[in-house]
Amino acid sequence: ISWLEQQDKDVINALHGVTVMNEPAHLSAGKDWASEEGVLKWLRDASQTFRSSSLPAKGVKLYMNAIESAFRDFTPTVKPWFENTFSATERSSWAVMDRHYYMAWGGALNSGRVSDGGKYYCDQALDDIKDNLRSILKDWTNGFKNDFPDSLRATTEFSVGTYDLATEACTDPLVVETFLDEQVRAFSDADIQGFFWTWRMPYG
Repeated sequence: ISWLEQQDKDVINALHGVTVMNEPAHLSAGKDWASEEGVLKWLRDASQTFRSSSLPAKGVKLYMNAIESAFRDFTPTVKPWFENTFSATERSSWAVMDRHYYMAWGGALNSGRVSDGGKYYCDQALDDIKDNLRSILKDWTNGFKNDFPDSLRATTEFSVGTYDLATEACTDPLVVETFLDEQVRAFSDADIQGFFWTWRMPYG
């Protein structure tokens, strides 16, 4: 943050936002190598460093990334923490609640595959695939919006990988295009800013 403050006007003008840590304590829920309290304290301290800097006044946003796998019960823990850490004015101006969303890791509930075990098959009728995607996405985006209704919201990682094993994921261009379009539309409908991350999962 202090390094960014030292940059010239051209750099600052090109800077949209900052993430102080990506997926902090990923996969730590229930483990002994990180605590939920420790994660949230670190993020709160880092947010104070950002708040005290010149960056908010220059229009730079703080993307506060939190990942479900670091918490036993994500929303009841992270929602009140976020609302207590940032004022309503901050949440509507520069403090962005950021959650990643990968349908590829959704198993039988979300993934699309050429093999058994997913929510849909890659060679199903395109309208059937759309119906599946819209139902899945609506549940997630509405949940995100309802949980953080008065906050800026973002998904700074999403993918067009339909399954976490790339060799069994959908590759038909029409299916992949539909998969991308439906995600972008759902994010937009729920006022969630989306940042495309990768074409395939887990590599690429």
